[in-house]
Amino acid sequence: MAPAEVLQRAIQAARAGRKIEARDLLIQIVETDPENEMAWVWLSGLVDSLEDRIIACEPLADLRNALAMGVVGDEESRVATRKREIMCTDRVRRETTRAATG
Repeated sequence: MAPAEVLQRAIQAARAGRKIEARDLLIQIVETDPENEMAWVWLSGLVDSLEDRIIACEPLADLRNALAMGVVGDEESRVATRKREIMCTDRVRRETTRAATG
């Protein structure tokens, strides 16, 4: 199955509440394509711990840095990556706030 098809299956599973299936598919994707931004964003929402959410967000920050330095991509890629990174880090912030307030 093509990576795009696996990603669509993972997203469908996540939306249907099949968290373990979705997480397994997303892990499969990021193991074979560590630069798949959408897989990392979805994965960050399906892991159980704050530490795992942070780990899932790190590749987006690394890719954003490469884009910012002009190593890869164009302006549209930089904007899309930044939006995905913000989604991911916002998720981590909410989790951190929830954990701190009890």
